[in-house]
Formats: sequence, C-alpha cells, structure tokens
Amino acid sequence: MSDLHDLSALNASLDALSPLVDAVTAAATERAAANAAKREASIALLTNVLDRVSPSLPALASRVQIGRRTFWPTNVDIETEETFADWRGLLVQGDGKPERDYPRANAGRYEGSSLYLSSSGEFVQVDYEGYWSKWQGTTSEWTSKVSGQTLAEVVDGDWSLASIIDAIAAKLKAVAEGNLLKRAEQTRERAAKLQALATLMRR
Repeated sequence: MSDLHDLSALNASLDALSPLVDAVTAAATERAAANAAKREASIALLTNVLDRVSPSLPALASRVQIGRRTFWPTNVDIETEETFADWRGLLVQGDGKPERDYPRANAGRYEGSSLYLSSSGEFVQVDYEGYWSKWQGTTSEWTSKVSGQTLAEVVDGDWSLASIIDAIAAKLKAVAEGNLLKRAEQTRERAAKLQALATLMRR
C-alpha cells in the first residue's frame, strides 16, 4: 500500500511540473523569436549604413597593418619589418594591432582581433597571432589571419553594432572637418587655372 501511495505522490508531482514546463517552453520560444527579430533588424541596419557610406569609403580607408617583425641583426642593432594588406580599410572595432597576453611578463604570445570595413564595402576580420619578448637579441613577430565577414557573421560575432556605427560616424566627421575638403577645393582651383591656361594657349 505504501508503494502505491509513493507512486501516486510522484505522479502528482509530475502533474504539477506540467504548467512549469509549458511556461518555460513558451518563454524560450518567445525569446528565440525576439532574438531572431533583433538579428534581422541588425542586419538591415548594417545594410542601410553600408548603402549610405559606401561612396565615401575610399576616402575613409587607410593602410592596414597585418604583420610586424622586430629582430636583432647584430648584438647592438635592432630592425623592424612591417607588412601591410593589399587592401585598404577603416578600423571599426579593435585596436588595429595585437595585444600581449601577459604585458608584465618578459615574453609571451600576441593575441586579439580587429574588424575593418574595406574601401570596397566589405567587413574584414583580422586575427592576430605571434610571440614577443623583451630580451635583447630575441625576435618578436606577429602575423594575421584575414577573413571576410558577411553582415550576418558580423552581427552574430563578438562585435558591437553601436561601436561599429560610432566608429564610422567619427571618421566621417573627422574627414569632413579636416583637410580633405580643403585639398579637394585647392585641386579644383588648380584644375580651373590649368584649363584657363590651356584655353589661352589654343587661341
């Protein structure tokens, strides 16, 4: 009789779990739908940003360093070799260079990643690796693994959408308020003078 009572109690406990299971399942489904909607909205936002800024990207982009080697050709001389990508880009997140794993140590590994927006309008992730040393006579070197990123991969990655947009806006403002427009105006003025001179010479 005791066993039957125990089984009845267990069944009652299981019955009591059913509403909880339903509630958790519904909440999980709702959360998944919200995350999917947020993801789609983020991709759409990035698409709109690229559509707006693409014409200006060649003016915003600069050389991208993807490697550096510091070595000692002699016991007293030190030299550095730098490697740059064959494409230009705007740094939108990260430091544009690797980090040292243990900065207070005397030697260690390089690590970290940066995200660029290339002059052609594509996101590019640069992952750093290598080794460093503070000891004289020891070579320090880092290289990069470069990979193109779709908009979905950028949204799904560890990047901040707000930080990406802020970086683009800050660069646009800096260029607009800097010397680029002034140099463009000076170039137009020189072109006009050359055109006028050419016209006079043809007369």
